Amino acid sequence: SLAAESAVVIFSVSTCCMCHAVKGLFRGMGVSPTVHELDLHPYGGDIQRSLIRLLGCSGSSSPGSLPVVFIGGKLVGAMDRVM
Repeated sequence: SLAAESAVVIFSVSTCCMCHAVKGLFRGMGVSPTVHELDLHPYGGDIQRSLIRLLGCSGSSSPGSLPVVFIGGKLVGAMDRVM
């Protein structure tokens, strides 16, 4: 599972300012998360739709659905749960 491949995994979009903020937050705490940029991933759309379903959001690109953070293989959530 992509979500369990390291201690902290972030699913992101490379052009998303909220995604950049969360990545910066973890890096600022000395954490080196594994980051999956879904807009650059061949199956990024499928992964994003799965994450949206997991979060209980509606629509194919719900605002606020990314970034999605997993810690220790467990879903923490989107930006609102991390900050």
